[in-house]
Amino acid sequence: ELVRIRVEQRSVFCGGCSRDFKTLLLVAKQLPDYSFTVIAAKKIWREEWEIPDNVKVFFDTSKDFFYTSLFKSAILYLPLERDEANGLRRPIIVTDTSCTRNYIVNNQNGILVPMWGVSDAVKAIKKLEDESLRDRLVQKMSVDIETHSPLNYCRRILDI
Repeated sequence: ELVRIRVEQRSVFCGGCSRDFKTLLLVAKQLPDYSFTVIAAKKIWREEWEIPDNVKVFFDTSKDFFYTSLFKSAILYLPLERDEANGLRRPIIVTDTSCTRNYIVNNQNGILVPMWGVSDAVKAIKKLEDESLRDRLVQKMSVDIETHSPLNYCRRILDI
């Protein structure tokens, strides 16, 4: 059912707990022609953060709402507060960390941006206006996710 959801162009999704929402809001402020959907836990949100007009923030939503919002978005942007990685069937822009470099090769299966890199994230989101680039990144990421799946990881260990 989720795969039938119509993707909204120029839309960016960010959800989760260990996200650098402050950086995301600064990026969104510089991209007024994009809509951003943010899903966060209310307990980690800072009231002093200025929310630009092009950002909708939702707190403590249902799983269905989270995934529906994710699948509606054309781009997944995950500015990280700590060293972690994630991948879905959307072109991914993620904070460059030692962990994400294990999964993301910049401009091959995703785009890496520096921690707190507002201008770099703005450029990366604009770069993804190129549909062929988005498709190439998603296709390569899909192959890489399968390669690094827990099942294939165990198979490689058993082969040793």
